[in-house]
Amino acid sequence: MNSENIPMNQSQPLSQPTVQNQTQPVVPAINPYTIPQVPKKPPRQYSVKENIYAWACFILAYLFTLSIPINENPLGLLIVIVLMYAVSTVVILQKAKKPQLMPIIVAASAVVVSTSLILTSNRFLHFFTYLYAMVAYCYYIYGLSSDHHFRFSDSIFIDFTKALFVLPFYSFSNMFVSMFSGKANKGGRFIMKVLCGIIATIIPTAIILALLSYDDGFSEIIDKIFNFEDFNLPTQLVKIIFALLLGAYAYSIYISSVDKKCENILTPQSCRKTLVSMRFAPMVTVLTSVLPILFIYVVFFISQWKYYVSGFTGVLPKGLSYAQYAREGFFQLCTVSVINLIILIVISLFLKRKENKQSVVLKILSMVFAVFTLVLISTALSKMYMYIDYYGLTPKRVYATWLMLVLAIVFMLIIVKQFVKKLKLIALSLAVLVVMFTALSLSGVEEFIAQYNVDRYIDGSLSTVDIDALDELGDPAIESLVRLSKFLDKENGTDIAKAKVELDDESMYSKLVILLRDEATKIKALDRNGKRDIWAFNVPSLKAEKALRCTTLFE
Repeated sequence: MNSENIPMNQSQPLSQPTVQNQTQPVVPAINPYTIPQVPKKPPRQYSVKENIYAWACFILAYLFTLSIPINENPLGLLIVIVLMYAVSTVVILQKAKKPQLMPIIVAASAVVVSTSLILTSNRFLHFFTYLYAMVAYCYYIYGLSSDHHFRFSDSIFIDFTKALFVLPFYSFSNMFVSMFSGKANKGGRFIMKVLCGIIATIIPTAIILALLSYDDGFSEIIDKIFNFEDFNLPTQLVKIIFALLLGAYAYSIYISSVDKKCENILTPQSCRKTLVSMRFAPMVTVLTSVLPILFIYVVFFISQWKYYVSGFTGVLPKGLSYAQYAREGFFQLCTVSVINLIILIVISLFLKRKENKQSVVLKILSMVFAVFTLVLISTALSKMYMYIDYYGLTPKRVYATWLMLVLAIVFMLIIVKQFVKKLKLIALSLAVLVVMFTALSLSGVEEFIAQYNVDRYIDGSLSTVDIDALDELGDPAIESLVRLSKFLDKENGTDIAKAKVELDDESMYSKLVILLRDEATKIKALDRNGKRDIWAFNVPSLKAEKALRCTTLFE
C-alpha cells in the first residue's frame, strides 16, 4: 500500500527508545502514630583542666574535713581556705580571660576575714568567719567560670543566691564522671587503679603487721614511722563521704557556669518581673496596716520620754539600778528595730507603684519608720553605754552594740535612698555588713574586753574585775590578767608565785592566782612533753604564753 494514501490521523506514532530495568523508588509509608526519635546527645567531654579541678575539689574538701573542728585547728583551716582560693584561681582561670573585679574583691575580703582564725580564739566569730569564707568561695567560682557580668549593684544578692542554691544542683554528679572520663581518662584511670591497690592491700598489710609486732624493735620503728593513735577508720570514712559531697557541690558550680546550664534561671530581668507582679497591695491597705504601729510609737515616746532621756543625760531614774535600767527594755528595743526593717521590706515589695502619689507615700513611710527606728537605736545605745560605763565590757555587750550600729547605718542608708534614687541600697547594705564584720573579727574582741576592764580597774574607774568572766575569754585575756596580777602584787606587796590561796576563796586576787597558776602548769606540761600541735597555733595563745613566762611563776 502506498503511504501517501494513508490519512494523517491514522499514521503510526514515532517509536520511543525503551528503558531497560527501570524501577520506581518505593516510598515507605509514614505511620502518623510513630514518635520521632531524637538523636542522643553525645556525652560531655572533659578537658585535662576539668579533670584536675575535679580531683582538686575532692582533695581540698577532704583537707577541710580534717581541719574540723574549727576551734581546734585554726591555722590548718586558714591554710585550707587560702589553698581553695589559690587552686581554683590557677586551675579555672584561663590566660585569655581576665578575671572580673567584683569576684576578686569578694575573694580578697574572705581571705582577709579568714586571718581572724589565728588572730583570735573566739568560737562565735570563728563560725561566722568560716561561713562567710565558704559563701564567698561559691560566688568566686561562679565569677571565675561564668561569662556573666558581675558588678556592684543590687543584683549581687541574686548572684550569691544563684551560686549557693541553683548552680550546685544542676551538675552534682559531674565531678565523679570527670574524675575517670573525658580526655584525661588515662590519668583518672591510673589514680583509680592506685586507689584500688591501696584498698586491696589494707587487710593483708594489717595482718602481716600484727604477726610481726611480736618483736619490740620492729614495733618501735613502725610506731615512729606510722603513728595511728588518732586514726579512726569509721571517722575517716565519714569524712571521705562528706568530702565527696562538698567537692561535688563546688565542682557543680563550675560546670553549671561553664556549660551555661542556668543562664536563663534567676536572672535580674526575671526577678524584676517577679517583684513587679508582687506589687498588689493598695495604698489604703498599706496605710491602714502601718498607721496603728506609728501611733503606738508616738504614744510610747511621749509616755517614756523622761525615762529614756536618762540614757542621754546619764542620770539614773529613781528606784532603778544600772543593771535594771540597762536591761529593762533593751532587747525589746533591739527586736522592734529588726521588726521595723522587716516592715519596710514588706511595704517596698507589695505596695503598688502605678501612680506617682503611691511612690511618695512609700518614701514618707520609709523615712518615718527609719527615723523612729533610729530614735529607738540611739536610746538602746545610750542605755548600753551607761551599763558598760558602770560594769565594764562583756562579749554580749559588744555584740549587741555592734548589731545596733549596723542597723543604724542601714536605716541611714534607707533615708538617703529616698533622695538619691540611684543609690544601690541592697549592695551597700551587704557591703556595710561585710566591712563591719571584718572590723569585728580582726579587732580582737576578747583581748580588747580584758584590756578595757583591767585598765579601768587600775585607773580606779571600775570597782572590780570579774575574773570568772575574763577566764571565759580564754588566752586573749591572759596578758591583761598578768598585768593585773603585777599591779596587785605591787600594791599589796605580794607575789603570785608564793601567795597561799584556798580553792574556795572567792576574792578577786585568789581567783586570779589560781587561774594563772593553772595556765602556767599547762605550759610547763607542754615543755616537758615537747609536743605542740602546729595546726592549733593562734596569736592569742602565743601572746599568753609569752606574758606568763615573764612572771615569777617561771623563775
